Amino acid sequence: MDFFLGDALTSVRHVNKTDVVTLGSTFGSLSNIMDASMEDLARCPGIGERKVGRLHDTFHEPFKSAVPIHAPVAENPTNNEACPPLEAKETRNTSGSKRKAVVQAEREEDDA
Repeated sequence: MDFFLGDALTSVRHVNKTDVVTLGSTFGSLSNIMDASMEDLARCPGIGERKVGRLHDTFHEPFKSAVPIHAPVAENPTNNEACPPLEAKETRNTSGSKRKAVVQAEREEDDA
């Protein structure tokens, strides 16, 4: 069994090493497995409806990102109020030991 084929296929839920051997010997490569129809996958012994569905979805559904890759950034901050300075403060964790934490400095209210 090819390590990379096994690693790729066993990352699909419910697909085990025995399934990898079956799929690998039937289709010969990951590319051929990815191109196989659901009917072709279902003809393999031990590959039931649930595994066929998982394999097909894994290879044909687009990857989705639940979290944006880049956090939104303020456009052209022009003063220090847009980016308050950071300062180190001594804090205590739940066990009572001291540690330093970097926290955002509190902005002072205008006296005016």
